[in-house]
Amino acid sequence: MKPRHVSHLIPILLLIAALADSPSAWAAVGRVVAWGDNTFGQTNVPPGLTNVVAVASGDYHNLALQRDGSVVAWGYNIVGQTNVPAELSNVVAIAAGTYHSVALKQDGTVATWGYVQAVVPPGLSNVVAIAAGHHQTFALKSDGTVLQWPSYSGPVPSDLSNVVAIAAGGNSDVDHAVALQSNGRIRTWGDDYFGQNDFPPGLNNVLAIAAGSLSGFALTNDGTVVQWGQANPMPSGLNNIVAVASEVALKADGTVVPWIADSVAAGLSNVVAVSRTLALVGNGPPTRLAALTNPHRGPGGFSVWLLTNNGRVYALEYKDSLSDNTWTALPLVAGTGGMLLLTDNTAPTSQRFYRVQQW
Repeated sequence: MKPRHVSHLIPILLLIAALADSPSAWAAVGRVVAWGDNTFGQTNVPPGLTNVVAVASGDYHNLALQRDGSVVAWGYNIVGQTNVPAELSNVVAIAAGTYHSVALKQDGTVATWGYVQAVVPPGLSNVVAIAAGHHQTFALKSDGTVLQWPSYSGPVPSDLSNVVAIAAGGNSDVDHAVALQSNGRIRTWGDDYFGQNDFPPGLNNVLAIAAGSLSGFALTNDGTVVQWGQANPMPSGLNNIVAVASEVALKADGTVVPWIADSVAAGLSNVVAVSRTLALVGNGPPTRLAALTNPHRGPGGFSVWLLTNNGRVYALEYKDSLSDNTWTALPLVAGTGGMLLLTDNTAPTSQRFYRVQQW
């Protein structure tokens, strides 16, 4: 088992040959801490909320994804943005806009609720990542293309391809978007009144992206953060960063650095994921890299354990010959900050090749 490319964001390709027994599963405790404005109860985390694997901050409401694939919402609810649909299940990723909420399901479909313009285009499928701006929703498909709706921000660039992550922000009907491509470079489009599209020339080696209301952020492979647009000044000497959100960064030691002085955020430890106003606290520092262990093939098919990152989405894919041009994807799974078992119950007794994609 040897990774051809390893990153905590860009898709991972691993060809699996070894066989071994499976280890016992472990996972980080998922406790949510909130800070900032509480005009609409945004910092009133629901009592007893645990087993959380991802968090998302909207302008006035918040979301949490639990290990069982359910979603919890709280805060401003003027148009139903915290009314999680009763039938919603099997969620692997979440995003929050100003007046709407978005969920990515295990089967690659998208659910939305809240503002009427959050309605999902008919037939949308094969989605692997989502983002929410002020009014718009953005979906990254498994072929590396991006779809947005409605089209307030102008069209997605026609030559945009090989996208591995998306982020969006805005404070009016015109949003702005950031896309990270597999070559470590970024593309931007939409509102540029405050320089939201004006990232530094030559920016490359990007591992992760984020967007604020009027700004953009990039985490590079040396653990530093680049910021553009209109935002509060970034703290000097910021390094050893493993995740970035709007005006907040997560360090490798599990501490949080906010751009705006906040004793709640700055006093946290063992944080494993952050959004703009939320932190997910675990039982140790965040996972740095995805790693596969203990692949096993038996009468019931193929399985492999994967060390996952909170807030990331994973898919086990396979093909029966290296000469095949197409990988077959199995259902999406949400990262938990701990070990997850990925399985292929259709694995034949003959040779099959596998890879894991991470978004």
